[in-house]
Amino acid sequence: MVERAARYMGLALISLTNAIDPELFVMGGGVTRSWALVQPTMLATLKSSPFIKPARRPLLRRARLGDRAGQVGAVEWARINQ
Repeated sequence: MVERAARYMGLALISLTNAIDPELFVMGGGVTRSWALVQPTMLATLKSSPFIKPARRPLLRRARLGDRAGQVGAVEWARINQ
């Protein structure tokens, strides 16, 4: 099940790459809890696209805040928008 979800996420990354051509994807939130399981499948799926040449392929990184990224972002937003 995790591998299937990671593959779908990889397919979404392909679509985003074709639409906005990013240099880097930073993944945060709950997906980072199982990063060792999902990252290889997402990366393999991203590499499987014949439309994304190696020189154009974005990097895939885990957010430093891991699964706390959403919480920290919400607190920062609330602090700024009081």
